[in-house]
Amino acid sequence: MSIIKEIYSINENRISIKAATNEKMDSVGEGRSIECDAVVLMIKE
Repeated sequence: MSIIKEIYSINENRISIKAATNEKMDSVGEGRSIECDAVVLMIKE
């Protein structure tokens, strides 16, 4: 998280990182693949 903070010069409390297991419901949950989703909201001040 600190690299994100440094690159964008923002406070750490403005960053949220979450993880999920998919509860063994698909190939990700079974550990046969990985998944990555990113959502970014940036507003020019």
